[in-house]
Amino acid sequence: MSGGGHRPHPSERTHPARIIHEDPSDPAQEEDVRTKQALLTAIVVLVLFGIGFWLVQEFHRSIAVHQCLEQGRRNCPAAEIKTR
Repeated sequence: MSGGGHRPHPSERTHPARIIHEDPSDPAQEEDVRTKQALLTAIVVLVLFGIGFWLVQEFHRSIAVHQCLEQGRRNCPAAEIKTR
């Protein structure tokens, strides 16, 4: 006797990359999936909008500081000079 354990038949094996899909025939589940997708999309759009708004504000502040320093002023309000 060869000793080894029971080898499952190929039809009994489960593939680790198998994707489990919900039953699309149920309208309630379909609506839940659409609602979750819409909510996730709205959250992603809001996060991207917030990041874009923040970047525009930072660019505007940077340009204002740069223009102030180009004019030779030393009391620019947003210019932070770090010293050790």
